[in-house]
Formats: sequence, C-alpha cells, structure tokens
Amino acid sequence: MKKYLTSGCDRIIMYGSIQKVMPANQNKYYSIQIIDNKYILCGMHLPSRIYSDHQERRNIVIDMIVADINENPYDSGCLNATKFHGISSGEDAGKESRLIMGKTFKMFYNPMWNLFGDFSYPPGTHYHNGSEPINSFWNIYDQVMIRPNMRKCFVEKSLKIITDMQNYSLVDKLKHPRKDISDHLPIVFEIKEERI
Repeated sequence: MKKYLTSGCDRIIMYGSIQKVMPANQNKYYSIQIIDNKYILCGMHLPSRIYSDHQERRNIVIDMIVADINENPYDSGCLNATKFHGISSGEDAGKESRLIMGKTFKMFYNPMWNLFGDFSYPPGTHYHNGSEPINSFWNIYDQVMIRPNMRKCFVEKSLKIITDMQNYSLVDKLKHPRKDISDHLPIVFEIKEERI
C-alpha cells in the first residue's frame, strides 16, 4: 500500500494500491485525491460532536461545498438533501436524484447503514455511553459515500469495521474502541477499477 500525500491535512492519512494518484485540494478538515485522472476521492475528518455543535460543522461544510461528517448516517448532515443526501438503499440512490419542491437533488449511496446493529460485531465505529435522553450507544460517524454511477466499482463485501490488526486488538475488554488508540474503529473498503 502506498501512502498518499495529504499535506495541509494532519487529521487524515490515506493509503491505497493505485499508483497514479495526485493530491488536489487539502485543508485541515479534508483531503481530496484524483485517482487515475477520472475518480475523485475525498477523505474528511470534521470536528467531533463532543467539541463542536452542528452549526460549527455545517459552516465548515458550506465553505467546502461537500458535506457534513462526524454524524450518523441518519443525522441531517448525512441524510438531508441539501447536505450529502446519503441514502441507505442502493436501489433508491440508483435513481441518482430526486425532486423536492421543484428542485433536483443528487444522491449518494451510503453503505455504512448496513453495518449498524448487533447482527454482526461490531455494531458501529464509535461507542458513547452518555447521559443524554437520546443515546444510541453505538454510532457510525465514519461514512463511505458513493455516487450511484460508481456503485458497480464498489466491492460490497469489502466494507468492514476493523477491530484488530495482526493480533493487536483495537477494542478493550468490554469490546468498545480502545481510547488509548482512537475513539473510532477504522473502516476499510475496496473500489475496483472499472474495465473498459
């Protein structure tokens, strides 16, 4: 795996096996890479919900004209048509856009919805046991957003939440993310090259 250049963005590290990758826009909160002169990969790490409010994260997004991450797939920044518009159903996202009050909004497919819950472990990427009235305990603040026309390149079975690496556990004895490493478990996915 090659480490891609993310200068100006110390919050994100990107690795991949494709050699022809050029860095594009970079700042403190995001890194954009151009892959093979035809794909755009944008990695984002917006301020935590714990240390910033929704409006603060939204202001960063407006400046970038991209999206609002560090939210669950069902939160406004990910699901709202004026934000990422990340739909849980690949079939519905495949319609590419929808009309709302006479205005067309493009959609992304967000496969991260499929990793919620306890049918397979872990039930999310971030664990928070707070005293708020609404608390889901497990969250997925790490998103993979795919334009519907790129879905054929996405390897669905490759999307995973990583809990260990080479016999090294990333979770504690309660099976929650080890905060001495990171409060988020990493995710991994594969995009195959489109053959012509």
